[in-house]
Amino acid sequence: MPPRSGKSNQPSSNAFRLVSSLVLLGLMAALVFAVWFVLSSPPPTAQSIPATASVVPRMAVTPSAPATSAVLETAQEATPATPEEELPRGGFAFRPLPGFNLTKTDVSATLTGQATDGGLAPVLLLSGGTPAQFVGADRVPDPPELGAILDSFVTYFSQEDDFDATEPVPLTVDGAPALAVDLLSRDEANRFAGRIVMAQPAPDTLFVMVGVAPEERWRTETEAAYQETLDSVHLLTAAATPPTTVTEIVTVVSTATGPALAAGMTPSSEATPTPSTPPATATEALTPLPTAPPTVTAIPAGAALPTPSAEEAAALGSLLLANANIVNRVTLSNDNLWAATDGGVTVWSQENDGFVKFTPLDGLASNQFNAVTICPLPGLGVVFGGDAGLQIFDTRTGRWNALNTGNSAISFDDVSTLFCDVDNGFLVIGYQRHGLDIFDVSANSWTHLDRNNGLGADIVRDVAVIGDRERIWVSSGAGLSVLENGGLPDGTAQLYNAANSPLELAQLTGLAADDNGAVWIAGGRKLYRVDGDEWTVYDAANLGGEDLAFPSAPLAGLDVAADGSVWLADANAAICRFDPVAERCTEIHRQEPGMAAGPVTSLFVGSLEGSDEQVYYATAGRGVSRFDGDAWRSYTAPGELLLGNRIRSLALDKEGFIWVATEHGAQQFSPSNPGVMRLYPTGSNKIPLTDVRAIAPGSVRGLWLGGDDGLAYLDDGRWTRYTSADGLPDDRVQALASDRQRRTWIGTRNGLSIWNGESFFNLTRENGLPSDNITALLAADDNSIWIGTSNGGLYQYANNQLRVYTMDHAGLLSDTVTALAQAGDGSILVGSELGLTRFADNVVIPVEGAPAVAVASLVARGDKIWMGTQGDGLYYFDGKAWTRQSGLPSLTISTLLMDPFGALWVGGDGGGLMRR
Repeated sequence: MPPRSGKSNQPSSNAFRLVSSLVLLGLMAALVFAVWFVLSSPPPTAQSIPATASVVPRMAVTPSAPATSAVLETAQEATPATPEEELPRGGFAFRPLPGFNLTKTDVSATLTGQATDGGLAPVLLLSGGTPAQFVGADRVPDPPELGAILDSFVTYFSQEDDFDATEPVPLTVDGAPALAVDLLSRDEANRFAGRIVMAQPAPDTLFVMVGVAPEERWRTETEAAYQETLDSVHLLTAAATPPTTVTEIVTVVSTATGPALAAGMTPSSEATPTPSTPPATATEALTPLPTAPPTVTAIPAGAALPTPSAEEAAALGSLLLANANIVNRVTLSNDNLWAATDGGVTVWSQENDGFVKFTPLDGLASNQFNAVTICPLPGLGVVFGGDAGLQIFDTRTGRWNALNTGNSAISFDDVSTLFCDVDNGFLVIGYQRHGLDIFDVSANSWTHLDRNNGLGADIVRDVAVIGDRERIWVSSGAGLSVLENGGLPDGTAQLYNAANSPLELAQLTGLAADDNGAVWIAGGRKLYRVDGDEWTVYDAANLGGEDLAFPSAPLAGLDVAADGSVWLADANAAICRFDPVAERCTEIHRQEPGMAAGPVTSLFVGSLEGSDEQVYYATAGRGVSRFDGDAWRSYTAPGELLLGNRIRSLALDKEGFIWVATEHGAQQFSPSNPGVMRLYPTGSNKIPLTDVRAIAPGSVRGLWLGGDDGLAYLDDGRWTRYTSADGLPDDRVQALASDRQRRTWIGTRNGLSIWNGESFFNLTRENGLPSDNITALLAADDNSIWIGTSNGGLYQYANNQLRVYTMDHAGLLSDTVTALAQAGDGSILVGSELGLTRFADNVVIPVEGAPAVAVASLVARGDKIWMGTQGDGLYYFDGKAWTRQSGLPSLTISTLLMDPFGALWVGGDGGGLMRR
């Protein structure tokens, strides 16, 4: 990863300099760089509710004291023992401390405490590897004597970062000889203290633990935490060392549950990049082997699913179900075809038909990727962009690295597009909502551009660059922006839209520049060419309407070939080679053997080493197709039966099977055997809805599904559909629940409806609801129904009465309720766009320590709570403290489900479904 520069909040204390200086070392860079940023700002986890919010507000109903005391008692319960974390490639295992946030790579771990009163957060860093990784190969003595290595390590950093170190003290770490030194900074204003322990379990293996905290805090608490963690360290038999030569990195046979990884391919975690500067003559070492037959099977609607089994569930372990055939972008690196998908990262070997899929189970920070580019600049490689920043695959070492706002100067994490210019040494990173960054590798500088620099909008969909940033073209939701001179202060900006150009659509689907500096743009059914100030528009109408002249459907992607021709793809997978001289398609391909059906998401032109250019187009569900000039061929991820990756709803039916609703339909499977699924894809005769957004079991039998076109009930294989014509207040159903009185509650965007088995009874604004946009429903154990709304607060239906609770009258954090769940003590957990509260005995009680984030989903078991958020991942409350979970399908957790065997199923708004 490139070094940081230009960060506006760069700290001045030597504590910061200590951890940031460690970045200069190969292995410690992977560990400490994340800490540099953590120290400079409070950690994102376990943020306290403001003191003013902790007061129980006045209610319309008199508050009762027991509700408050019950919450306090729950928070004081003992925390279960923390499980041991094992890092085989680092050569050690240890037990994390409660109250510390944990991030890991394959060789290192970082424990970050919470900052207090604006001070620095204490940090404990553990890492294992070869001596050269800690002091550099040129400073390793021969033989590698422990005292000399530690002296070199401490001397370097004490000179750089102005601290004193004590004389080494001998000790042992899990039986291995070790030395320890204490640290104390010389900076009176920002004094920090700490400790370094270096152990040598084998001549070519080291274990190092570094601890740093403000001096007073180190003395009073962090030193003890350091020692407790060190005492838990277990050194494995041998720490893995990187191979001296890389001949074949991937030697796997892929399965539907993800690839096994050979030595050298162990992915790093999301917060610990390992920069590398590969030699110019290095060649890519990735070699996927042929794919095994799929292990996931679809069964007919009438066939029986495997019966849920506790024994099978116990052996199942973690898994991630995602459809990697929903592809957004592709690129080529030598023989390998890389794809950024909604279901992970995939790579096909075009030489041997091998296939490998990477997900968070392999160390990725997320499972949804919008962009990919080959960028062989120092510290980079095959670069993927998604909702968690950048994931970088180093093809020479077989390692995944991460670049995000937690460990670098990158401005935001919501990456939408990427553009790499190797000749001029820069990478452009476009964001979904925040403009773009330009990382100049040679100058080691970052530049952020947004509407303040002339962009028409901060939404960036695509980027094209002319020369060395002489002009940067940016496609957004507000037309096209052109930044002259790289967006620098002495540059200018121009916005093109329908008012001042031939553009008819603000949302464009393709953008590329040719070698002459002309820019080609796809939008709607038109192709635009801009050369200087001259615009030319092409479409089927002005080209005579001939079958070979131009695609007929809306365009979905374009790229410019080396010969100047422009390859176009329309949404229905008609692929055209457009000749700018002839001003028409000189060839067009439709539904030929080897061509995947649409919808098309993008098109890419690239060349294999030593061969002619080839054309690739990506699809939303059917993988990738390639044209080599003679014939077409498709590439797909095998065994992908999840219909879609945007998980909208999860539910358990009466037989104990899990139901999943996605953007492409519903499906059912056993929680102990997800390898067999029953599919109900929308658009087929298997389901009467064209969209599914909510699922709930019937009160006695059957299953209810709701979507944008009504309500459907499935019972014994037979469907019944209901719409507003049958009495629903609105066809847009977004929440469902069934109660013990055999009633079904239906939340729509225009009212609440209650089905009694024969007819619908509706509640809307017209008969008294403050808001009839129903967002969440919960049938509580006491037979009450809790109803969340948008801008109308929380409703409770009990004893034939409807009570309304709002911010003004009850102290809710927000009148927009996004999620509901019932805790083990019977209290109701209320999630909102501003955080989480607990409702007990008619009193709203803030949940102590819960992060103030937008809640998207909730599930509870006993005193434990899992809270999915809108853009900030998953948080877990163990009865005492909150921790933020990592390695998720998406940073937006749209739905959660606890199955009968105690496994948590996590649905992402993209990225698929994970079992934890």
